[in-house]
Amino acid sequence: MTVPVTPLHRTQGARLLALLMLGLGIVALDKYVFTFRRPQKDRS
Repeated sequence: MTVPVTPLHRTQGARLLALLMLGLGIVALDKYVFTFRRPQKDRS
């Protein structure tokens, strides 16, 4: 399968995807920790 895509472009896409996934993971972890750390303090 020959795809006319330069390795640079491909690595750039992979890096972008990894960055997106990392960001989502950080946000999810932040929410998880925030809601799990202080369930007693109902500070809305």
